[in-house]
Amino acid sequence: MIPFAVRRVGGLLVTLLLIATVSFFLLRLAPGGPFDADREVDAAVRAAQEARYRLDRSLPAQYAGWLADLLRGDLGPSSCYPGLTVNEVLAAAIPPSFLLGGLALGIALVLGVLAGALAGRHPGGLADRAVSMFALLFISIPSFVLGAALLLLFSLHLRWFPAGLLEGAASLVLPVLTLGLPMAAVIARLARSGLAETMGEDWIRTARSKGISETRVVLVHGLRTALLPVVSFLGPAAAGVLTGSVVVERIFALPGLGTHFVNSALNRDYSLVMGTVLVYSALLVTLNFLSDLALAALDPRARTR
Repeated sequence: MIPFAVRRVGGLLVTLLLIATVSFFLLRLAPGGPFDADREVDAAVRAAQEARYRLDRSLPAQYAGWLADLLRGDLGPSSCYPGLTVNEVLAAAIPPSFLLGGLALGIALVLGVLAGALAGRHPGGLADRAVSMFALLFISIPSFVLGAALLLLFSLHLRWFPAGLLEGAASLVLPVLTLGLPMAAVIARLARSGLAETMGEDWIRTARSKGISETRVVLVHGLRTALLPVVSFLGPAAAGVLTGSVVVERIFALPGLGTHFVNSALNRDYSLVMGTVLVYSALLVTLNFLSDLALAALDPRARTR
């Protein structure tokens, strides 16, 4: 298990470096810059601004300076939010995004596994058809359509929940459902397929012949194997929830990473764009790594991959 984890960590670090390098040069080579949209200013002022953000240097020198700062944990100053560093902007933005993503992931796991277990226990039955129908519905609806529909119904018409902003627990209900329901639908289908296949195995029949209760057979013996596809899916899915919050945060006006990512991209804030890209990339590779570890713990054959 330890050699497997070491190999994965090495690959994780190399992947992050490649993502950071490619993102840095693509961003610098894209048309426009952080001060192109500003009104005309004195040449000395513009030169001072460019010097502060190292834009007066060659591209390799900019990259070397940025990488050296990154290794010290300094993501640089933000041009979109004057007076603040990228570290300070991200420190304020990460908690709302993580809270939103964590709650959505928790809801998705609970609803998805329960619905999948209910449907997979009796394939072709009424519960199976109902779960399949609702899963297909939520998989097919884009998050921006689902979020707008929930906002229109439960906020504007019924007035049960706030329309936006992060003002108490009630303001998180609609964004969490917008992010969590599509993922719950995918998890339900994976769990249903895995359990339906597992329940026909010989060792399940052996467990039943020993007089073990059906509930224990399903929950202890069946789900352990049936959830392997779900565990494999969780790594990229969890990262997808957090990166997918870009759209949801804009719909519900939440002050998270997604909002800052969009604002920094529109304003060509190089430092903040790179900071958010690194956070999202680190989340993606780390969650995939944890998913691989969980899969290896459940299925030792995965350690040889």
